[in-house]
Amino acid sequence: MSTRRDLQDQLFQIIEPTVADLGCELVAVEMTTVEGRRTMRISIDKPGGIIVQDCTQVNRSLSALLDVEDPLDGAYD
Repeated sequence: MSTRRDLQDQLFQIIEPTVADLGCELVAVEMTTVEGRRTMRISIDKPGGIIVQDCTQVNRSLSALLDVEDPLDGAYD
């Protein structure tokens, strides 16, 4: 049985190359529960700071990646 930490480490390994390709640094991947729903929180950074367009681009790219990789059972935000 994997722990939350194991899952977060696995997700980091899957996500990091895509974030790096977009010119950002993956700072953290967190799995938590918010208002009773499983939630994945991704933290990114880059020199000069992050702007909304960076978040949008990373979100879209990771959404497609995670649909293909499908590392989580069930629904999550």
